[in-house]
Amino acid sequence: MEERVIVGRIGRAHGLAGEVYVLSESDTPDRFRSGAGFLTDEQPPRRLEVRSSRRHQAKLLVVFAEVASRTDAESMRDVGLTIAADERRSLGDDEYWPDELVGLTVRDLAGQPVGTIAGVDTGGPQDRLVVRSADGREALVPFVRELVPEVRIEEGSVIINPIEGLLNPSRE
Repeated sequence: MEERVIVGRIGRAHGLAGEVYVLSESDTPDRFRSGAGFLTDEQPPRRLEVRSSRRHQAKLLVVFAEVASRTDAESMRDVGLTIAADERRSLGDDEYWPDELVGLTVRDLAGQPVGTIAGVDTGGPQDRLVVRSADGREALVPFVRELVPEVRIEEGSVIINPIEGLLNPSRE
């Protein structure tokens, strides 16, 4: 079976005709254009085709040809939209796909493990790595060179500069 990657996730329904919000995880601006096709991450996967898409209050609204009503749309909430991995654009130096980073061991500058990457929070001024420590606490680490100087995909790790408060923020 071909490798597939999630490029978006269906959110809540909008209106009565099956329109849904989609949280895009793609850096391709026209990924959700009319006619674009996806497989869902459900078992078994379903094929969905974009009938139309538009921006609404800074969010992406999509109508899929196979989703005809609000009830259908509500049943799709949290479903992932996937494409074949080879459909992604080529990456430049120091660029990584979120799925390449999730699961990597996070080490400090001395090489000591501090956790694992549980996810990548995209959007905002910069992407953030969701670092989960052994005790289950999570911290958001801005994915910038000053804080994440090295990514070692082949070794299965990333090196972070754990400045004060980065992994254990003060709750004052």
